[in-house]
Amino acid sequence: RDFKHLMINFGCTGGRHRSVYCAEQMARHLKEKFQVNIRIKHVEQEI
Repeated sequence: RDFKHLMINFGCTGGRHRSVYCAEQMARHLKEKFQVNIRIKHVEQEI
């Protein structure tokens, strides 16, 4: 398959740190392994 886009979402119930860490680690891994552009979008929600 020749995919053009891939969306990965992370969420953290009641916290903010794990989802941010996971998103950043996934981005680092994908950049190192594949020649891809990464865009991370953090969405703040009131808790």
